[in-house]
Amino acid sequence: RLAKEMESKNMWDAVTTNTLVSAAVAANEFETAESILRTKTIRGDLKNKPSLHKHSNARRMNKRKDHPNVEAYTELIDGYSKAGIHLQALSTFQHMCDIGVSPNEITYTSMVGALARVGKIREAEKMIQMAEKRRILVPSAITYNSLLTGLLEKKSKRAHYQTIALNDSGIDEEEEVKTRAHKNAREAMRILQKMIVSGIKPNFITVSTLVDALGDCCPPRVEEATALVKRLEHDGHIRAQNTRISTSLIHAFTNAGDWHNATITFQNVTNPDTVALNAYLDCCCRCGVVQVALDSLTKYTNLESPQNYAITPDVITYSI
Repeated sequence: RLAKEMESKNMWDAVTTNTLVSAAVAANEFETAESILRTKTIRGDLKNKPSLHKHSNARRMNKRKDHPNVEAYTELIDGYSKAGIHLQALSTFQHMCDIGVSPNEITYTSMVGALARVGKIREAEKMIQMAEKRRILVPSAITYNSLLTGLLEKKSKRAHYQTIALNDSGIDEEEEVKTRAHKNAREAMRILQKMIVSGIKPNFITVSTLVDALGDCCPPRVEEATALVKRLEHDGHIRAQNTRISTSLIHAFTNAGDWHNATITFQNVTNPDTVALNAYLDCCCRCGVVQVALDSLTKYTNLESPQNYAITPDVITYSI
C-alpha cells in the first residue's frame, strides 16, 4: 500500500527500489523482486554496457560511479546464490549487463559464491579473473572466502539434489558423501595455495573454513588441520589461538572423538565466546564426559571464571 502511495505521488526513487527488492529477497519472494526491477530499474549507459566476454572498457568502467540500482541486483543475485539457484543468479547477472547496470565488486563476489555453491569452481575462478581484468575487483581474502564457503557449504541445494540422484542410481550414499568431503577438502587446499602464491593473505575466516572442511572428512583429517593452523600462524597469516579457528579445531577433534586435544585447544583460547564454549560442551557430551561439561558450564558462565568475565549462555548451550 505504501509503495503504491509513493508511486502515485511521484516519490519513488532508486532507494525505494533497492529497499523493496532487499525486503522481497529476504522473504524469498524472488518473483516480486524481479517484477520491481523490471519496472523500476533506471536504465544504464547502453553504449558502454558491460559484457560477459569483453573487457575493453575496463579503465572507463572503473572510473564510473555505481549504477543507482546495482545494490538491488546484487541483493537478488545473492539471494539466488544462497538458495542454490545459480542459473537464475547468472541470468540476473547477464540481464543487468544487458541493460547497462554495471556489476560492482560485491556483485562479482556474490556471483562467485553462487557458482561455488553448485560446484562450478572453475567457472567461479574465471569470474574472478574476468572482474580483475576489468579492474572492477582486486581479488582479496573476501573474494576467496566467498569461493570457499560456497564450495564447502553443508546445507546447499547441490547436496540435496546429489542425494536424490544417488538414491535413484543405487550408489552407496554414505560412501559418496565421504568421497565428496575429501574431494572438497582437496579443492579447498588448492584454492588456499593459489591465494598464497598470488600474494593474498588468508584471514581467520579462510582458515576456520578450511579446518571445518578437514574436520568434516571421514575419518577427520585433524593432523592436517592442526598442522595447517600451526604453519599459517608461523608464517604470520593468522594470530595464535584465534577464537573462531580454535572453535573449528574443537569441532574437528570432536568428530575424531579426541576430547583431550579439544580440551587443550579450548583452554588455550584467550577470550572464549559462547560459540567456542558450546563447541566444547558438545565435545564433552559426545565423548561421554558429561560431568566435565556440567562443570565447565558452571565455571565459564560464572563471574569468577578464568578469563575474568562470564560467558553468556544461549539456547544452544542448554540444548546440548
